[in-house]
Amino acid sequence: MATKWEQPPELNFFGVDVRVSNQVGNPANLRVVADDWQCNQTGEISNIWFWCSFLNDVVPVPPFGLVRLTIHEDVPVGPYGHSCPGNMLWERDFLAWDVMFMPEGPPIAPGEWFFDPGQPPFPFPGDTQAFRVDCAIPPGERFLQTAGNIYWLGVHVQSEVGHPTSTTVPGTTTTHPPTTTVPPDFMMGWKTSDQHWNDAAAWSVNPYPAPADWLALAYPSGHPQDGNAMDMAFGLETEPATTTAPPTTTAPGTTTAPGTTTAPPTTTAPGTTTAPPTTTAPGTTTAPGTTTAPPAGTIELQPVSATGFHSIVGNQIFATPGSQITLEIQISGWSPSLLKTWQATVDSAGYTSGAAGSLAPLVVPNPAAGCFIDNTRPNYVFAGISDLPATDPSNPDYRWGSTQLGGGPPGATDPGAPQYAGTLIVDASPGADGTFTVGFLPGTGAFGTFLKDDSNADILPVALVPAQITVSTATTTLPPTTTVPPTTTVPPTTTVPPTTTLPCCADVAERNADQVKVTGSPLDQVVETRECIDGDCHEDNAGRVHDHGVSEKDFVSQSSQRALRQDVKKAGGSPGLVGPKKFGGTLPTPD
Repeated sequence: MATKWEQPPELNFFGVDVRVSNQVGNPANLRVVADDWQCNQTGEISNIWFWCSFLNDVVPVPPFGLVRLTIHEDVPVGPYGHSCPGNMLWERDFLAWDVMFMPEGPPIAPGEWFFDPGQPPFPFPGDTQAFRVDCAIPPGERFLQTAGNIYWLGVHVQSEVGHPTSTTVPGTTTTHPPTTTVPPDFMMGWKTSDQHWNDAAAWSVNPYPAPADWLALAYPSGHPQDGNAMDMAFGLETEPATTTAPPTTTAPGTTTAPGTTTAPPTTTAPGTTTAPPTTTAPGTTTAPGTTTAPPAGTIELQPVSATGFHSIVGNQIFATPGSQITLEIQISGWSPSLLKTWQATVDSAGYTSGAAGSLAPLVVPNPAAGCFIDNTRPNYVFAGISDLPATDPSNPDYRWGSTQLGGGPPGATDPGAPQYAGTLIVDASPGADGTFTVGFLPGTGAFGTFLKDDSNADILPVALVPAQITVSTATTTLPPTTTVPPTTTVPPTTTVPPTTTLPCCADVAERNADQVKVTGSPLDQVVETRECIDGDCHEDNAGRVHDHGVSEKDFVSQSSQRALRQDVKKAGGSPGLVGPKKFGGTLPTPD
């Protein structure tokens, strides 16, 4: 089971936000703040979160360029007589779309303090709205901590520009890419905690400080706790180190050590009855003896299109190997709650769940091409509401999510129909075969799939509906449920043989009469109207143009009409109006 270390934020008048961002337009003018903790269980750190606010509540979109987290060893007594961070042991940058960023509770009345170390505090109140930043760390990039050791967490935020490649742990490098521009008055602060542990937090103006560069943090002048040591608000989650114990065996003839007993098998006391097993709705499963509450919301992966031949039935798509398949994340059924935050994390294990081959997220020209949110769509789950959509394609378990920002309604209402939330595009390999079930990772953690209401409480339970992607070279006909209705099948007897150029309109009439014999259709539906190249017919048509003032193409020749009517009579049809009907013309009764 994962363990946590958490120092909650001061969300009241005593809370202070300590600047951790650079000056906009001047990356060298920066602040790094760090605080310490003691590891209580050996394992890998899978998630780090901290609380923050923005000076004067100026929150850009995205809220920052990148967050740089560092972990340092502990120096129990530093150059200035207090403990401080030592050598850096780990570093990782998180871009805005790599984190979950969400408001923490309602605005704080009457506000909180904002403090730039080394400077007088800003006029009170410096801010009123708190936010939480969750930085989930993918497997393979996590820091392994050891029980009993003290470590320091460093936090630094770059507002809008990247850094050159920098050396971290010997032999490794980290690249800091460029990011989005933010307003010139942007300043982000790390919130203080009223839960104090060990020495005060520390700050520095150097991006990679030496022990002598760290100074202790204390509450600023004018604050009710002026001069007291500060601690910062953060938390981290550790996954225990896994070891497999060798199987135990009992040598033949051995007995249980004296004083130990083995509990006998349990039996039901006479007269008692056992409750019958519970049942669930079709398609759902539960642990034996448990019942399932109706879902309070649904997140589903819905196929919407594919290249090449394909067919879609509900949440299942039938496609061919080598095709590109587009799926959408859809959210529904959260009424009566108001939806404020959502996250969906795809379970990449589904990409190899078929009989052969695999599916692969689209990564060309970049991972974002196959993992995005189109928040301009009218059926977007937060349409018309200011929100912060984000995607994370940094590892195979892609993530999508968004949270509403302040200044609008407290949450989105449920319109009663599935709402669009994000798009996933995958490629089926040329050798793909079988049915691939692609769904979501459950849970409310950093790599989970969840819904939260306007009070940031989890909306539970949430039904997670996967997509079924059936890939086969035999997928060239529709599945039984998609059989085309018989009315769309053209009977073989209605197939008209290929036409050839006829020498004159009389032959056209003859063929039209044959069509009446074959199909039994009304004559005006099968007549072939064409421009005749025969001179006599052309002369006759020209005369009709003169007499009736209509275009020549609206008529066939009089001789053609006579021949056609005669042939229709022989075929047993009705010699009514023919070809000109479809052009809106009217033929005079022939002689």
